[in-house]
Amino acid sequence: MSLISWAASCGADSPHPLPPPHLPMDDLESAKLLALNYIDYAPRTVQEVRRRLARAGYEEDVVEEVIDDLERAQLLDDAKFSADWVESRARSKKIGKVRLAAELRRKGIGGEEAEQALGALDSDSQVRAALELAQKRAPAGVVKEWTSPAEKAAGKRRLAGYLQRRGYNWEIIEQVFAVIFANDD
Repeated sequence: MSLISWAASCGADSPHPLPPPHLPMDDLESAKLLALNYIDYAPRTVQEVRRRLARAGYEEDVVEEVIDDLERAQLLDDAKFSADWVESRARSKKIGKVRLAAELRRKGIGGEEAEQALGALDSDSQVRAALELAQKRAPAGVVKEWTSPAEKAAGKRRLAGYLQRRGYNWEIIEQVFAVIFANDD
């Protein structure tokens, strides 16, 4: 359902969600308009919309009614949002599960929805993405220049820290190191 058809089904007389400027809006209508504009700009979670409406000063019952309406119209769906978010961020930004889980929690998604979205990521794709990041960060020529044990240890520590900040756990980092430092004896 599009935003315009949802607004029309909510009582708007025209196909546009904006009422004529000479007619005053009540709190519910203005909250719906604010929420529509907010989710039209970018996909949002229920918690993000709730925070935005609360920050705008709407009462809790108005906020909940708007959110219920948006969920019924399938304009807010945390499960779909989290699945899309995880897929997009893992693919384009090459972010690991740990960081993705933190991002979802910050957006107000936790529990089962986050676990399902993160479960869609397989460890092979995570290892490939982490390996790609590591090879960009420390190309083979640079790794070969780490001749002393101190340089090698410092390089590994920096690379491990980088991958951890990107959201990869130690198990994946070890697999990446096994590939990068395979010829090290």
